[in-house]
Amino acid sequence: MNKKQKSLTNKGFSLVELIIVIAIMAVLVGVLAPQFLKYVEQSRKSKDIQTANSLQTAYLADIADSTLTSNVGTATAPLEITGTAGASSAARPSTVNETPTVSGTESGTEPHFYVYANVNDGICKIYVKVGSTYYELTSTDTSVTNNATAYKNL
Repeated sequence: MNKKQKSLTNKGFSLVELIIVIAIMAVLVGVLAPQFLKYVEQSRKSKDIQTANSLQTAYLADIADSTLTSNVGTATAPLEITGTAGASSAARPSTVNETPTVSGTESGTEPHFYVYANVNDGICKIYVKVGSTYYELTSTDTSVTNNATAYKNL
């Protein structure tokens, strides 16, 4: 083997080059990780809003079918949606098979949705409670202070 062939076979990365690459990767991860976590939380909140819309549809269907015959909660004090499949509960219509849980709240202390359904007017609003504030997830009306958009922007 001549000298030229020996020098080519012993080539590799030096320790300094590897450390520089690792440092660059660490900086990229440090910059991108918070943004990724923000996107994950926005995704969870979007899922909550979709679940709330499904719950609203279920309650409105039960009101239309006369399955739900009395009002559930009030506009200022909605009831927590409770119960599981087969269990009787005034806060759960027959079209909801199990109690959904909130996945996007930052507090983590209020894991369920809340409902206000008015049988006489045929309206239903689904809320999630974060701290002491109720967010109406079925409304995107900008005149409503605590609507779905406000919840997504928490």
